[in-house]
Amino acid sequence: ITTIPHKIGDVVLIDEYGEALNATWKVYYQRALGGEKYTLEEQFCHPITQRLTYELVSFNPIFSSNKKITGVACYSRDITELTETQLAVKATKAELDNVMASSMDMICTVAEDNRIVRVSAASETILGYKPEELIGKFIFDFVYHEDMEETQNHVQQVITGKSKVNYYNRYVRKDGTLVYLEWTAQWDAHSKNRYGVARDVTAKVETENKLKLSEQRFKSLVQDGGDMIAIIDAQANYIYISPTSFNILGYFPEEFQEKNAFDFIHPEDAETVQSQFGLLEHTKKITLQPFRFKHKNGEWRWIETSV
Repeated sequence: ITTIPHKIGDVVLIDEYGEALNATWKVYYQRALGGEKYTLEEQFCHPITQRLTYELVSFNPIFSSNKKITGVACYSRDITELTETQLAVKATKAELDNVMASSMDMICTVAEDNRIVRVSAASETILGYKPEELIGKFIFDFVYHEDMEETQNHVQQVITGKSKVNYYNRYVRKDGTLVYLEWTAQWDAHSKNRYGVARDVTAKVETENKLKLSEQRFKSLVQDGGDMIAIIDAQANYIYISPTSFNILGYFPEEFQEKNAFDFIHPEDAETVQSQFGLLEHTKKITLQPFRFKHKNGEWRWIETSV
């Protein structure tokens, strides 16, 4: 246990071990001298190096031929490496438990048969279920039926070794409402478990859906409507023209590129339009009096314009 030399006849409990350690070991010896046979794990601090070591020590009474206890046999085995490993595992587990308890995302372990093995406390916030309500249940029981087939396909890809990152599906909350989850998942072939992290992205998806709807409405209004919509700069140079320009004036949008609006306005109307156009310096919106605009076939078309 230490580098302090001993020889037969020496007193086992010596000053170098310290008063506290000697008192502890005196109790150990007395237990064995009383007939008790036992094993314990003891931590030692080397008196010279101050290094902590761990020993597994066995105490066995020694009996004489007439069955009287004459001494104690001690067996010691160094288990420092094993103990330090166990302590490291324990610390890691405690840290993981802390992450599981405090994470805003739902962290879960799912077995090969799709039963939930472990799930973090965030399950209550995200799905409305406490972890103990989910453990042992089939995870597919909570997937929205319209997303079931796609979710199963994702799971099969994960099991074959293809980690999945940022795929969405919908789950049914305890109150019956739907929640969009964004998953990152990985399969562990050794434990036959898949590990996943799910984030509630319902607000994000709803915002994206509203944006898509807005874009669809914009397309219907601007690209497929009955009016021609244009964006021009302060000098009336075209920046954007809607595809409806072909139906109204015979020009494709690209034919207006690097062109000025007054290049197409009838010379007799240009001065009036120019003066009205100048009003934009003082007002936000104006409606121009009808003026003539050149069609691609050479004809003049009267148009009414709001700017």
